[in-house]
Amino acid sequence: MWSEVEKKSIQGIIDKQNVINWKTFDDAYEDRKQSDVGVLEDISNCEEKIQVVKTDKKLWYLQSRYNAAKAAADWAKQFENINNPNAVMIIFGLGNGEHIFKLIEKNKNCNVIIYEPCEQIFWNAIKYPLVAELLCLPNVYICVQGICDNLLQICFETFINYANYKMVLYCALPNYDVIFPDEYSIMQQKYLYEIKRIIFNRNTEILFSKEIIRNTLKLTKDVIEQYSIVQLENIVENKGLDNMPAILVAAGPSLDKNIDKLIELKTRAFIMVVDTALNTVLKHGIIPDMTITIDGHKPLILFENEQVKKIPIAVSIQSNEKVIDKSEAMRFYELSPDEFIAEAYRRKNKRVEGLPTGGSVANNALSLLVLMGFQTIIFMGLDLAYPEGKKHTFDAYHKEDGLTNGRKYFEIEDIYGNMVLTEANMQLYLKWFEAFIAVNKSIRFIDATEGGALIHGTEIMTIDQVVYKLLDKEYDKNKIWEDLSPYLTKAEQDEIKEMLISMPEQLEEAKAQMKRGIRLYEDLEKINRKSDGKSKTITRMLEQASELNEYMNNEMIFGLLKYYAIEEDYEVKGKILQYDESAAMYEQIEEIAENGLQILKGYMKGIDELKKDFPIMLDGIKDN
Repeated sequence: MWSEVEKKSIQGIIDKQNVINWKTFDDAYEDRKQSDVGVLEDISNCEEKIQVVKTDKKLWYLQSRYNAAKAAADWAKQFENINNPNAVMIIFGLGNGEHIFKLIEKNKNCNVIIYEPCEQIFWNAIKYPLVAELLCLPNVYICVQGICDNLLQICFETFINYANYKMVLYCALPNYDVIFPDEYSIMQQKYLYEIKRIIFNRNTEILFSKEIIRNTLKLTKDVIEQYSIVQLENIVENKGLDNMPAILVAAGPSLDKNIDKLIELKTRAFIMVVDTALNTVLKHGIIPDMTITIDGHKPLILFENEQVKKIPIAVSIQSNEKVIDKSEAMRFYELSPDEFIAEAYRRKNKRVEGLPTGGSVANNALSLLVLMGFQTIIFMGLDLAYPEGKKHTFDAYHKEDGLTNGRKYFEIEDIYGNMVLTEANMQLYLKWFEAFIAVNKSIRFIDATEGGALIHGTEIMTIDQVVYKLLDKEYDKNKIWEDLSPYLTKAEQDEIKEMLISMPEQLEEAKAQMKRGIRLYEDLEKINRKSDGKSKTITRMLEQASELNEYMNNEMIFGLLKYYAIEEDYEVKGKILQYDESAAMYEQIEEIAENGLQILKGYMKGIDELKKDFPIMLDGIKDN
């Protein structure tokens, strides 16, 4: 079916993105839909093949009819000064690959994300040798609407972060924004959402940095001795429960409408309840199969019911340590790869796993259910909006919980086609759910909330319809927890504890390294001012700075120290400037030195504070 050039094009996509395979493209090719957009070919005055898009209104040329190569080169000139390995280019449209190739020639080090909104253009383009060559480049990623558009969110999360979000270029190939205005607007919204999410996460980490530190230190021992979400991967299939549905119970106000129905489903589905919905569920006599709490600042009132102690719980090392301290059940830790303790796990060849999240505990809950292998997931209480001016189910906090004066609320579409109030953070969570659902197309997502925002990608049902159509079988859910032992063996636990006990010694070494680093950057500033950036000594000093950065990246202790210097860390990330030998160096070296001094002084302050706080962690470990 495929020509050699087409095979090369598709293989270039698959090689870099292991979440898709040949079957994706084979199926998409077989399922090609009729479109009101036709793709034709023409020849320019310079005898170049050019693409023409035919709509119901007119013909649109995607390349110049006169000199396509020159026009592509002229278009790329406007972006020729972006060449920074931290930069990301998001390009709306593939065309025949020529414009993008010229762009990459000017910016060889950037990561490039292409979004092609038209399948027909894609199928035509992959026949071109130039496109095949383009898609095989290691820094080029493509997402095609209707084929592999689910890759877009993955690319965003992989390549865009706080250090580089100001260095993201978003542009459209000529005529694409006119031919596909709706798709262009949606793409722009997705990009802007990602930027907002990054800034939101930064603000949250800074605001709660002290809580993060205390919870991390307090819970380190528990993390080592308890269970990991890694052990839950595909567990429903492994335990012969692969047909069992899961119900995700969130704390939206609509939960009050149908909570009584949930008791009928106790034996027919796995019930996952987020922390803010626990009081409501337990009050109605329902003991969930699992709960989840991630935020370090969740109030204890959510966990005051004695029955909470016995419920298996998914947590993070940053969860409220006072909540975890009350638990007598199995605790399953999600552990992000950048957590300091994750490095100890890696040294023992133990896998760590974080949960994809959009900022809400309900996001984490859905990620966990998918990890566990559930193929049908039902939402209850997932309003993501404020119907009738209410924020939560009544029993969440044992009080009325209405809208707050001075907050900015706006309207979005609800499941009935009406408008309902929400606010920015809820909309962020909503967009995350929609992107996550789009990625997991093999899973059936059913919204039985009976109110709240419309979540694209879900089937809308009432809970009565869910019961009638889906939940007609009982399951032995206790099988899930059978034969599970703590993630680390006793020997592995002891070895990691010994690592941690020796960390105060690492602090002294870190302090000595920071002092040397500060002297290095101060000397770099002086020499740079005298030599105008042109000196072999400067090159040598930059190499030493690189070695220092490598040391900081590899030492466990800096995974903790970053929270003590979090404001400095984010500030430096926000203005980071990559060293480039081909550019004029004086200003860049000046900024490198300033940034280096700022972050090292932040870590020096953090070392002194961590020395005082270390007993919080070590006392518990040594007493064991």
